[in-house]
Amino acid sequence: MGKSGNYIGKLECQTKAEHLKVYAAVMDLVSQFDKSTQKVPKHIRLTECAKINYLMSDVLLCISNAQDDMVHRAEIISKGMAILRKVELMIRMLYERKMIKNSGFSAIIIREDNSMRQMKGWYEYTIKKNTENK
Repeated sequence: MGKSGNYIGKLECQTKAEHLKVYAAVMDLVSQFDKSTQKVPKHIRLTECAKINYLMSDVLLCISNAQDDMVHRAEIISKGMAILRKVELMIRMLYERKMIKNSGFSAIIIREDNSMRQMKGWYEYTIKKNTENK
């Protein structure tokens, strides 16, 4: 386990599929968010929850694009992390308005934190790898 979470930090363990742990963490977040917002009023689910799901799909797209683009990988991961922070704030707003229960909110935040750690670990690994190659 690396310093910044569960992300594998050993250089020899990294393969072409290094994005899969990050992708799985964000998919866990998407799944938990869907479970936790099932009893939210329909008008909120169709507006605000849909926006949050759209932003989470943007994070998944950033992960996919970062895996394909070696040159700009760190920038793309950074963009995905910024979007994930926005998702966290929007989820907190739903919680503050009592749209999400405490248990559902805590489960979402745990998965969001795990996703952020995975992305941060991948970002730091990418920066380290880029500086070694120069």
